[in-house]
Amino acid sequence: MSEQTKIVIADDHPLFRGGLRQVIEAERSFTVVGEASDGETALGLICELIPDVAVLDINMPGLSGFEVIGEMHVRNLPCQTVILTMHNEEAIFAKAMSLGVRGYVLKDGAAHD
Repeated sequence: MSEQTKIVIADDHPLFRGGLRQVIEAERSFTVVGEASDGETALGLICELIPDVAVLDINMPGLSGFEVIGEMHVRNLPCQTVILTMHNEEAIFAKAMSLGVRGYVLKDGAAHD
């Protein structure tokens, strides 16, 4: 049996986070190993659990998703990132791409995407 992709979800809305977890875990090859409601907790979980993927909201209390990604780079963490956001602006998308994110998903289409 192949190893599951380990994922940390960070979003400050608990209902959205829980729904996303259900959608992700419906796929057998994925498992959510941690959830965070703020950027500082997300960074701590990423450092501790070393997931394969971190799904990060941009706007969170404490550290933003972008700040978490910056800290991940500083700490050389081998985790891919996906931004999950309500922001559909080109400048924010460009910033995410410049930080090396692997995906940019708008919240209104997250369950489908």
